[in-house]
Amino acid sequence: MSQTGLTQFDCTILTTNTWLKELMERMGWLDRASAYRALRAVLHALRDQLTVDEVVTLGAQFPMLIRGFYYEGWHPAGKPLKERKKGLFLAHIAEAFRDSPDVDPEEVARQVFQLLAKHVTAGEIEGVKHCLPTELRALWPRAGDPMPDGASGPATCVKGKGRPGTSVAEAFCKAHAALLEDLGKLEEAARADSGEGLAKLRTRLDVTRAHVTEHFRFEEQNGYMDAVRKREPRLERTIQQLAAEHRQVAESLEQLVEQAAVATSLTDPFREEIRGWVDRVRQHEARENDVVQDAFYQDISAED
Repeated sequence: MSQTGLTQFDCTILTTNTWLKELMERMGWLDRASAYRALRAVLHALRDQLTVDEVVTLGAQFPMLIRGFYYEGWHPAGKPLKERKKGLFLAHIAEAFRDSPDVDPEEVARQVFQLLAKHVTAGEIEGVKHCLPTELRALWPRAGDPMPDGASGPATCVKGKGRPGTSVAEAFCKAHAALLEDLGKLEEAARADSGEGLAKLRTRLDVTRAHVTEHFRFEEQNGYMDAVRKREPRLERTIQQLAAEHRQVAESLEQLVEQAAVATSLTDPFREEIRGWVDRVRQHEARENDVVQDAFYQDISAED
């Protein structure tokens, strides 16, 4: 089931947990709390080294939840800091781990920077590095450096979807959000008081059909669900059931398109059929979202 009842919130929780899981794997940690402390400490230390404009442009590329704690406690006045020594930067990270003296703050910084280099566009990373003193730039991966073992994270990039380095979990959420937005427009067009005529409803049905066809194709053909299957083979039966629902959903949508093509007016029963189909697809998408959450952060979903 949806964690929050709101797709945007479910997506940012999923994406944030994906980032934390990747950082856990990079650091060899078993608890999510340490990954959160590391990410938060490095982001706070980093933002205070940046100009206000650069802080904002970097933050715009973060998932909503990470963006929230990135800005937590930020005071733009007096930034960037005048004291820009590597030692002070690492001391801020060390303070977050004052109860764990075995944690190396420099290694934490390097691994978080690796994480950011994977998920933030290369141009933005270069802009961030340009703001930093030389000794802090040296902590970032150099262009062309191979990712260390285990740094690929819990998911791979979906071909043709999202920017390079976008994980399956992130791309999946964005694709679902786009489809749900499209479904909302179709539902609105089918309302009796929408003011849209039959011609516009036909157009909206055609747009939805193209979107659904593309969405299902990427899930089935070496896309989202292929990555889920590889990560969690135990979910194979559920994935097959969802794929079967794809065919049923597509066939019922085709029937709606055909009905609209021969209709001479918009009747209440036809409007109700469309709304029923939209509800069915929303329920299907919610189940798919549950599967992805199960596959990509089931082991870190419990409170630490």
